[in-house]
This record gives sequence, C-alpha cells and structure tokens, in this order.
Amino acid sequence: MHANTAVQRERSLRLADKRLAASERSERGMSIWQEQALCAGGEAMWGDPDIRVPGNARKHLQSKYILQVMANHLGSTVNSVLVQDDQYPVGALALAAAAVQRSFEWYLYDQPKGIEQGHFSIGNAGGLTAHWRDTAVADLLAAPHRFDRLLETAMSMTNVSAVKTKPCRSQLAAAAMYSRERSSSPAS
Repeated sequence: MHANTAVQRERSLRLADKRLAASERSERGMSIWQEQALCAGGEAMWGDPDIRVPGNARKHLQSKYILQVMANHLGSTVNSVLVQDDQYPVGALALAAAAVQRSFEWYLYDQPKGIEQGHFSIGNAGGLTAHWRDTAVADLLAAPHRFDRLLETAMSMTNVSAVKTKPCRSQLAAAAMYSRERSSSPAS
C-alpha cells in the first residue's frame, strides 16, 4: 500500500467514525489529528504513540502507516534473488518514513489548498529520505531486534510467506545478464 493510500484510508475511517465527536470529524478536527500525528511521539511514525510525553512513545517507525508501506514492499520483493539474508531493507524503510511524512504533510497543508502533490523523486524527497536513513533507521540498525520485530510485523501483513531458497543457476545467470540501459551518457 502506498503512503497516500494508507493515510487517506485512515482519514476516511475517522470521518465516518460516529464514535468520534463531530468536532473531531470536522475539517479543523482532522487538521488537529494530522498535526498531532506529525508531532514528536505522534502516530505517523510510532506504533505506540504518546505526544504528551514523546519519550514514552514506543515502536519507532512501526506506525500502521509505515508498516503498511513496508508490507507492500516486502510482499513484492519476497524471495527476490537480490535480497540478502544479512542485510536489512534500510532504503525501503527510509523511503517509507519519508513517504508517510510527506503524505501527512500534503493532506494537512497542501491538499486543502488544491495544491497537487509533487512526485516522490530525489528532488522532492531525496533529502528527507536521507534524513530518515541517517537518523531513525540508523538507530534501528543499532538495535537489530527492533528491526527484526518491524520486519516480522510488516511481513505478517502480507499475503505471501518468505521462503528461504537458494537462487538457482538460471536466476543468477539472468541477474548477471541484466544491465539497466542508460538514458544519457555519464557526466565527465
């Protein structure tokens, strides 16, 4: 699931939830919810959020939004010949965090003004992705049991199972034969 889809689904659920006060389902109420989700300790990034005392928030980068994006990634790459058992999907997690942040920010600030969301590109999100990689994702690498828990949770949300297989000779040969065609010549 893409970040925009995950955030939009939650917005729709909140708008339809009659257990919430009408003020919480109003435009202003939705803005407050989104602002709080983006706060330190907020639900955009935390599995167990706590914005009153952000230091009490737990499960960083394990929000339902990030887990849904990671589940989509893991489901589409499971058993890939390129996946190595000893490496974590650092880039994928950094991209997921950046995408979730951008999605919340777009729905909060730009979408109400009719501003289209820019493409998720290196120019629009490269710095943000690098920030997440160099901070929170790097912290998870220092605590592998937490990264493992995140991956187990995300994998449980997919409809595929990871099967440990060794790449066959044909897969390795195909991988060696593949070369991405350049769209332009390299800079001198």
